[in-house]
Amino acid sequence: MLEFYTRLFVEIDTTLGKLLQLVATDCNGTIDMMTVKLEEFEMDIIKSEYTLTYHDPHDFMSYSYNIEVVNIKEVSLDDYLIFVGKLMNKLYNHNAKIVASCDWEDDLPGHGKLI
Repeated sequence: MLEFYTRLFVEIDTTLGKLLQLVATDCNGTIDMMTVKLEEFEMDIIKSEYTLTYHDPHDFMSYSYNIEVVNIKEVSLDDYLIFVGKLMNKLYNHNAKIVASCDWEDDLPGHGKLI
C-alpha cells in the first residue's frame, strides 16, 4: 500500500480539544487520544512544538497546531488530495490559516496555502 502524508500547519483560535472535536465532526470521524480516525484516513493533531518558544502569526512554522494526514487504506492520490483539500477548506471556513507541507502542495486549495 502506498502511504500518502501531508502536514498541515494550522493557526486557529481554539483549544486543542476543541480542534480535535471540530475536525472529527466535520469529517465524520472518531477521536482516539490525539487522532481523528476515519475508515480510510487518520489525522494526528498536535500542538506545535515551535509555538512554545517562538510564535509569529505571519510565520506558518510557528502556527499553533500541526495536523498530519495519512491514508490507512489503499486510496488513489486523487482521492487523498480531495480529502485533504476538503479538510483545508473546512478549517478555513472556521477562520483558520492553513499551510500544507507535502509533495503535492500545488494540487491543493490555494496551492497549499489558505491564509
